[in-house]
Amino acid sequence: MDGSDMAFDYKAVAAGIARSEGMGALLPVVEKELLHYRILSAMQDGGFFGPIVFQGGTSLRLCHGSPRYSEDLDFAGGTGFGVDDLRGLGECVRSSLAGMSPDVQVKVREPVRDEGLVRRWRISIRTAAQRRDLPSQSIKLEVASVPAHEPQTRPVRVNYPSVSAIAGDIILAVESPTEILADKLLSFACSSHIRRRDLWDMCWLSSRADVDASRAFRMATLKAGEYGEVGEWEARAGRLREIPSVLSSDAFLDEMRRFLPARMLVATVESLSWREYASQAVTGLYDPSGPAWASPYGSPGFGRPMPEPDQSSAVPMWRDGGPALS
Repeated sequence: MDGSDMAFDYKAVAAGIARSEGMGALLPVVEKELLHYRILSAMQDGGFFGPIVFQGGTSLRLCHGSPRYSEDLDFAGGTGFGVDDLRGLGECVRSSLAGMSPDVQVKVREPVRDEGLVRRWRISIRTAAQRRDLPSQSIKLEVASVPAHEPQTRPVRVNYPSVSAIAGDIILAVESPTEILADKLLSFACSSHIRRRDLWDMCWLSSRADVDASRAFRMATLKAGEYGEVGEWEARAGRLREIPSVLSSDAFLDEMRRFLPARMLVATVESLSWREYASQAVTGLYDPSGPAWASPYGSPGFGRPMPEPDQSSAVPMWRDGGPALS
């Protein structure tokens, strides 16, 4: 019996984790992370990983060790990706989540065919005993019709011993930390709204020894064309001027409280020194000719840089004939 077939009271397990780790305020995102494990396990068992590559904030946490919790599941599917490539995914996810317990109610809204570059499966989970005035858990599973340029084969990290049965055997293709940084450089600069979590993620990524910031900038410029955001990317100066004020805002603090353990919140977002450092570090990522802000002695709030990965476990590949970056 594999993990996706097992009964699993995710709310009780999440409550135990939050209680033992002193993370009561993070209970909603701990619950969501357990659902991420369940969904990814079902996708692997159903053979849905073949055409797609994991990307985004959840991939940073589950495959690259970020301490920040995340909400949704994002993938790159390649330029030829279509919704038929994942035919049956919605039912696979619904069946797996509903199988956790008889009182779990699951709804999966399938993507619309003409949504453009991104196909979205919207997943809603509620328990029968849950008060109707409380929100259900909602997870978006999105696949963008763009190539992944630096996929690596990685296992999903088991963040809690109690979930090893459903998380311990998941292996999938995930973007490299450098490529994820490129995605975040682009999304922060080009989005119609302020993506506050991207700022935190970019600062964290800049502290890693295995991230090439200048390469990430070049890749972001390439990706601007792939996402149809060349104009927004070229006009990024206005958005970049907002970085210091965003980092010092109450809205930034309030948002990050939902996704960071208390110690990390104090060491980073609640620290004036960290916010000043983060403003310089993130702004510097957009200037490939400027100084390198990542320090060999570590970055404020993050300790020493992450070590270089074991390259024997990385399987680089190019999808859709994407151009190599030099």
